[in-house]
Amino acid sequence: MSWPDPRHLVWPDPRRFAGVGLLCLALGAGMTGCGFHPMYGRDSAAVSDGDLDAVQLPFLKEREGQMVRSFLMTHFNPDGRRGQTQFALDIDLSRSNENLGTRQDGTTTRVDITLNAALTLREVGSNAVLFRGRSVSTASYDILTARFATVAGEQDALRRAAQSLAQSISTRISVFIKSRKKKTG
Repeated sequence: MSWPDPRHLVWPDPRRFAGVGLLCLALGAGMTGCGFHPMYGRDSAAVSDGDLDAVQLPFLKEREGQMVRSFLMTHFNPDGRRGQTQFALDIDLSRSNENLGTRQDGTTTRVDITLNAALTLREVGSNAVLFRGRSVSTASYDILTARFATVAGEQDALRRAAQSLAQSISTRISVFIKSRKKKTG
């Protein structure tokens, strides 16, 4: 196999790359004026580990609640140290299953697990409600002929839904704490 002669190759116009570079530079400069700030970092209003470990997490019932709480603990307090509790988070968690695929004989072949969380963040001293919100997460699994495979798929889908829900809750609470920190100085 022989390589093509480089003298016969068509090279791209360097002005085209310059235009793309200028566009990227303009977009980057535009981001500084739009109010975009990183959530984590050295910014004075950035959310730190100390801010999130000030949130008291509730004990939740059922297996999915325990999983959500466990994932939240790793998001809110990854090193396991407790700071001074300033906020209490209440979570009303519900789970629903929806059958998606059905065969001609009426048996279900796919299921969606949906975890729905109603959130209330309260200030510990005054018990004043600071934030209310909702987070939802959905994961699917297949119903197979092998019962063990179906159970394993359901447990994995439940784990994925709980992990996604915890990430969503963590992000929402982080954004709230960052905006509150920014307002109070």
